[in-house]
Amino acid sequence: MANGDIGRRKGASNNGYSHDSEKDEISRVPNGNGNASHLTSNETASTKKTVVIIGSGDLGMALTMCFVRSGYRVVVASRNPNKNRKRITDIGGEIDFFERAVQQSSIIIVAIPYEAFDTLSASELRRKIVVDVSNRPFDYDPKKKPLAIRLQKQLPESSVVKAFNTLSAYCLQKGLTQGSSEVPICSNDEEAKSEIINIARTVGFTPVDYGSLSNARAIEDIPLEFFSEWRVAMVLGICVWVFAFLYMLFKRQLCPNFEHLSNDEPWDWSVFESLPLSTFHHTDGITSITLLAACYFPGVLAAYLQLKRGTKYSRFPKWLDMWLKARKTMGVLALLLALTHF
Repeated sequence: MANGDIGRRKGASNNGYSHDSEKDEISRVPNGNGNASHLTSNETASTKKTVVIIGSGDLGMALTMCFVRSGYRVVVASRNPNKNRKRITDIGGEIDFFERAVQQSSIIIVAIPYEAFDTLSASELRRKIVVDVSNRPFDYDPKKKPLAIRLQKQLPESSVVKAFNTLSAYCLQKGLTQGSSEVPICSNDEEAKSEIINIARTVGFTPVDYGSLSNARAIEDIPLEFFSEWRVAMVLGICVWVFAFLYMLFKRQLCPNFEHLSNDEPWDWSVFESLPLSTFHHTDGITSITLLAACYFPGVLAAYLQLKRGTKYSRFPKWLDMWLKARKTMGVLALLLALTHF
């Protein structure tokens, strides 16, 4: 890519996920005039770096408020600026015609539905960092390409970055951003991704590097997941509960009757009277204490693994990583089952 607003960039080669928690400085990339055009982590809000947002919907307005509060100059690009001028200016932003607005920054945030991607001009967004914040609807065909990859194909000379789509417009408008939200970010352009990671951290989010744009589908799936953090805990809890219930059922109700039958004695239905109270009661207790043990055991495994490797910076196996992340929900589930045991 020729020198311009974002200069020459290198393709991303990291397809894995890693939490970007370091506070390292990301150097600025000079634009065609030799001026620094992107924000770095050690710059102050008083420099008033400009960000252009295409779209004035709920998320577009929320991002405008968020960036303005963080000291950015925000210009909203619109085909009809007079329509939303008061709304934008009331929250500290500016609004201008699309053609003029996109020339005022090399960072363009596209906050419009994916159906409107066709209205974007490849020539006007050439050599820009284009941030896709769109989310696919529930009825979107999963066999189709992710929205960010479709946008990159439409804008071949732009550096498309997938970010900010997991944020709540309501939380942004209420200012609930400081360290409270992780922002998954991916792009084929490492320098463009670093710019957005740096901006996300400056605004107050926790950026998470998802590697190349091929991982955009995973990011776009996040808003559609329902209690995903409970999945491992619920599956384990159900399996343990079913096993414990069958164990108690055979021990208290079935095995005594099998013994009666082997002695030519009639089936005793009276032992099932304790099923609702005693059997279920003990099943919940067994499941609770098993889940509690499962909360502590992966930490021990992780400690021994780190001692064996001689470092705490190597990545855990995927199964252990999932287990460690599920400890909090397993603990909550263990507590709920323990309460029913009393």
